[in-house]
Amino acid sequence: APVPPRDPSRYTKPMPDIEALMQIWPAKFEELLDTVRLPDAELSLELADLVRSMCAILDIPVYSSLTESLHVLFTLYSDFKANVHFQQQLDGMPAAGSAADADVWGPM
Repeated sequence: APVPPRDPSRYTKPMPDIEALMQIWPAKFEELLDTVRLPDAELSLELADLVRSMCAILDIPVYSSLTESLHVLFTLYSDFKANVHFQQQLDGMPAAGSAADADVWGPM
């Protein structure tokens, strides 16, 4: 079933367009992601600092309040989950919790 268009959100500060955030990253950055550990719950950070770190990696600006940045982050996540192209790529990846997945994400 077609997904109805989302109402555009109004932010108090400039935020990037979701389509722009969904663009393919440069190959060198993709290669770097294969070799580094991304921030996760095991990292000794307060939740707000973890959110700031993840937003920085994804080019989502963070201003004085995290609420709007989190809205953009969750909207981006939702759009990726609904995107057929990305779902097809994920179908070729190992299942969550598999041995190959543990190499990337550590123990789950």
